[in-house]
Amino acid sequence: AASMAAARDLAALLDVVGDASRSFGDHVHAFRARFGATAAQQFGAAAALGVLLDDNALGTQQQRLVALYLLYALYDADRVTRNPFLPLLADALLTAAAYVRACDDDARRG
Repeated sequence: AASMAAARDLAALLDVVGDASRSFGDHVHAFRARFGATAAQQFGAAAALGVLLDDNALGTQQQRLVALYLLYALYDADRVTRNPFLPLLADALLTAAAYVRACDDDARRG
């Protein structure tokens, strides 16, 4: 029964991040509607998003962007240092910056 509930929650999580018709704000509202309004209620689903991001298990760039935005937005009222997903967000930012630098270097050489 627990694994069926986990599978349902994963399907709901993928549905929230996978709907390309939503704005970022609408994704946050959908996430909170499905997984709860308080940080404590949302943490389990947010942690699952973090695992999906860390494992590169989200299928599209749009899903990755939505997941990153959710991990930021769920804690945007707190000081940035209180966001439990700050290391993941920082790593994504540093990875993107390294990619941009590499593309710039290739363009200059090319």
